[in-house]
Amino acid sequence: MTIIKKLKQQVEKEIRILVVDDETHVVSALKRILIDEPFQVDYFSDSLEAMKVIERQHYALVISDNKMPNMTGIELLTGVKSISAYTSRILLTGQTESAEAIEAFNNKVIHCYIDKPWNNADLLLQINNALNSYRYFRLKQLVDDLKKKSIETKTIQQSELQLELNQVQSQLELSKYLNTTESIQFSEKNRELSVLILESSKDVGNLLLAALKKAGANNCKIYDNSSSALDYLSGCSSIDVIISEWEDKTNTGESFLKSVKALPNLVRQPVFIAQLFSDNTNFIEAAQDAGADDCIVKPLKMDNLINKIETQVDYHQSQQSKSPLPDLSGYNVLIVNNDISVINRLSKILAREGITNIKVVKSGIAAITQMRSEHLSILFYDSKIMDPQWIDLQSQLIIKKIKLNNFIMFVTGSDGSEGFYRTSVDANPIEFLTEPYTHRRLISSLMTIFPKDQSKNSEQ
Repeated sequence: MTIIKKLKQQVEKEIRILVVDDETHVVSALKRILIDEPFQVDYFSDSLEAMKVIERQHYALVISDNKMPNMTGIELLTGVKSISAYTSRILLTGQTESAEAIEAFNNKVIHCYIDKPWNNADLLLQINNALNSYRYFRLKQLVDDLKKKSIETKTIQQSELQLELNQVQSQLELSKYLNTTESIQFSEKNRELSVLILESSKDVGNLLLAALKKAGANNCKIYDNSSSALDYLSGCSSIDVIISEWEDKTNTGESFLKSVKALPNLVRQPVFIAQLFSDNTNFIEAAQDAGADDCIVKPLKMDNLINKIETQVDYHQSQQSKSPLPDLSGYNVLIVNNDISVINRLSKILAREGITNIKVVKSGIAAITQMRSEHLSILFYDSKIMDPQWIDLQSQLIIKKIKLNNFIMFVTGSDGSEGFYRTSVDANPIEFLTEPYTHRRLISSLMTIFPKDQSKNSEQ
């Protein structure tokens, strides 16, 4: 049994609910609703007595009425939060107490509030959501404590624990999506997408399959190994989307992707979404360099995944009608950046397109000087560099009599500083390229701004 499974069992044993309401008929109603649930429930009609118990007994969830003598529900749940921040808190309110409940929610005193009289199914849904939230945060707390105590296994075991924790959180996120009535769906045009899932964790895979079907993608297949997935793909003519693990020991995403691309029967290449366990820029760039269309970092969140799938499907469809990128081998490029890793990254991508004349400077002032001595085709400027003379680029170009025919400027950085630069170079195309820098993203940006009849720069 893995460490995470042991800790999950510990968390399940700790699941205990406290219900506080001074009205006996309300308590009776809650008892009828919760009688068949697999966890212990304690009931109190006195909020002061309940508070004394809370101080010595740990609860996963506290459900409290608001209007009670001695202490209101909001006051009680404020005390619960101060004692155990991970304990989920639900407030039962009357119709006249909505303003107080909203304020308590906005102040993060409560996780949700339910008006009386409630709908039983909705109440149970909110309780399950609250317990799922508690399960994740309590599990994370136990893992963090284990990491601190396990100094001798700091490097290997921590990594394994984090991977397992990401899988557990993926299960909770997907369960939350499945249990939410109002959730993001695929747009109407993408409701019939065919999706193949490669996921070694059966728990995560089955939840992801159910979530995709709920979102509208009814034609889904799931496999826990790449061999079976390839056998299926070998027998079909097309698949719209593949969602595949990238770093799993048994399913190497890169080799699987290469095998998919080599299949002769597929009439078009599917959108390939790589599942990563880290948001490290190097990992994302490596996956996209290998051919992945996009990456999603676990734990899986359906709104993020659906947006990525729709973006990439739309991109694939738009590329089918576009003209190919013109020959760039004669273009002159200047990179303005202080980060050698970024410089090497951009240079490597440009070299793949045949661009060899690449100059590098570290400041905007140096860039303007360089632009006076050599005609440029493309400039990559790091938005984090804010030289005084560079702030108003357009006026500097006029003052220094720099002509920029067919000049393209890429603003690079983590945010692009879009608002600032859009007014700087009105006469020339400008594009905002944020990290991570990948070949596909750069070429896609170039294709959006090149005229269709653009000829080779060296011939202009």
